Amino acid sequence: MHTQTESTEVQRRPDRPSCLPGGAELSAAQATALRLLSEQVAIPLDQLARFLDCPLEQAVAAMQGLDDAGCLRHRRFLVRDMPWFWLNVRGARLSGTGFVASAPDVAMLAHRRAVNEVRLYLAERAPAGRW
Repeated sequence: MHTQTESTEVQRRPDRPSCLPGGAELSAAQATALRLLSEQVAIPLDQLARFLDCPLEQAVAAMQGLDDAGCLRHRRFLVRDMPWFWLNVRGARLSGTGFVASAPDVAMLAHRRAVNEVRLYLAERAPAGRW
């Protein structure tokens, strides 16, 4: 579960943040990844590439740029699993979703992977749908 930040005023949430800290432009893949990671809490690299509809190498490059900008964390929790990515405070703020940063719980990785699969399946079946 996520916790949204409380605010007394309406927060503007851009569909796509325009730049990283330091002024570097976000690629479309990076903007999508920020939003996805914020909404899903954590995503393994293989699923992230499927969400971004790109080869694994392009997903790695997008994550490297976000990592270089200090927006995310990553870790390989299990020996034969892909590395998982999640946002830190800076990345959560840049995502524009209003969700706070949250590190994944190892006990919930299988659940997170399953929820990600459901979202991928629904996106394929109803591309105009909204999560």
